[in-house]
Amino acid sequence: NANSLIGDVGAIALADALKQNSTLKSLILASNNIGPQGGIAIGDALQHNTTLTSLDLGESVISSNNINNIRGTGAIALADALKQNSTLTTLNVSKNDIGRGGTELIADALKV
Repeated sequence: NANSLIGDVGAIALADALKQNSTLKSLILASNNIGPQGGIAIGDALQHNTTLTSLDLGESVISSNNINNIRGTGAIALADALKQNSTLTTLNVSKNDIGRGGTELIADALKV
């Protein structure tokens, strides 16, 4: 269930599993109350993960009451991961308050 509200604690635990994942291709974590620490952990995991192609950290169409909010620090971690990760093709960080700086960092990481 994408609306299970795992928060930072759950995101950190999930990130640890993603580092060793060899089968999961898509992960929807929309509207789970994931904050900066969870965003950092997921970013770190993406530096090690070679199978995930789609990651949704945005806002769920089912519930917009518990949006993720990885902010700028989470965006920095994701941008760093995107520089190394060659398998992720879809990333949704809508409604995460990453600001212009976070948006620019992610955009720069995606430049070829």
